[in-house]
Parts: sequence; C-alpha cells; structure tokens
Amino acid sequence: MQGLRRPVIEILSPESLARDQREKLHLYEQTGVLEYWIVHPVDKTISVFRRGQDNLYRKPALYTSEERIPVGVLPELEIDLAIVFAE
Repeated sequence: MQGLRRPVIEILSPESLARDQREKLHLYEQTGVLEYWIVHPVDKTISVFRRGQDNLYRKPALYTSEERIPVGVLPELEIDLAIVFAE
C-alpha cells in the first residue's frame, strides 16, 4: 500500500482525545498514511508517528515548543514549533 505522501495532522481537544489517539491512529495505520501528527495544544507538544519497515507506526517522536520537526515526507522542510505555539 503506497500511503498518503503528506502527514495527517490532528489537533486534540478534550472531546476528540480518545478518538484521535486510538481510533484514528489505527485507521491511518491501516490505510497507509505515512505520518500521523497529534498536536497537544495545552502541553505545546506534537507526537509524530512514522511507519517502520513493517508498515506499522513506531513509537511516536515527541517534540516540544522549543524544537523543530523534520517533515519525513518532505526532508528539506522543518517546522519551528516556537512559531507554531507562539502566543
């Protein structure tokens, strides 16, 4: 399965927490999404799930507001989280 060439990004809310972290994670893994990002606006963190050689998501990389996220499907792009989470 080829998968989507772009990440899927979900922004958590109290109402979507369980659905985004369980149901959608499983759905995106099954349908071939290469990267799944979960934005935690209260914590100012982003969990990034990426596929391994076996096509399953690995343990997520956790990025904080002081870091930059490399975009796996666009290796030349990094996102500065200080800008994303600026108040």
